[in-house]
Amino acid sequence: MKSLKKIDMSDTVKFRYRSDCPNGCKAILYAARNFKIEEIDLSHNQFEDNGAKSFAEFIECNKTLKVLKVHNCGLGKVSTEMILQAFKKNPDLQLTYLDFGKNPIDDDGMEIMA
Repeated sequence: MKSLKKIDMSDTVKFRYRSDCPNGCKAILYAARNFKIEEIDLSHNQFEDNGAKSFAEFIECNKTLKVLKVHNCGLGKVSTEMILQAFKKNPDLQLTYLDFGKNPIDDDGMEIMA
């Protein structure tokens, strides 16, 4: 089981907001903290800010993540700031691919990502 490298939770709730989704995501990522996870796909879930916090915490401590897909997850400016702060707290992380498309980040959010 130590060879787990990818977590694919894309489209788990058919893009509907569910209050248990962020906690479920947090629990799965917490359980995966001792694995060398290289890819996480959370696309097409309505995480919003609460969900962003759960995977931002994972980003802060993971050293092996290369691919993060959060396409169409309802992530706005606040979520973007949380994720960016997580990357700043983990300068050793060498992300090679980030899919942040179709999230309602406005021009302020785009400036944060740049």
